[in-house]
Amino acid sequence: IGDEMIIRKTAEKGIRITKIEGQDLPLEAHNNVAGVAGLALLEAHPSAFGFEIEIIKGIKACKRGKDFFIMKALITSTSKDCEI
Repeated sequence: IGDEMIIRKTAEKGIRITKIEGQDLPLEAHNNVAGVAGLALLEAHPSAFGFEIEIIKGIKACKRGKDFFIMKALITSTSKDCEI
């Protein structure tokens, strides 16, 4: 159980999410948790390179209204909208 990521170093600066399998989630780095983490890393440690990320979702993402909740099997959910 869990998400898998393939992260490749690129000559182009920044974070680019190239593929997400298993869920319909945003590819835009600033709208994706993995992308936001990568952008924060590059902001804290500026570099002459960047990364591209492929994500294979193994953790269920549930949608309730406009919000997304990421649920792990080991965490008990109190949300009635998201069953593990």
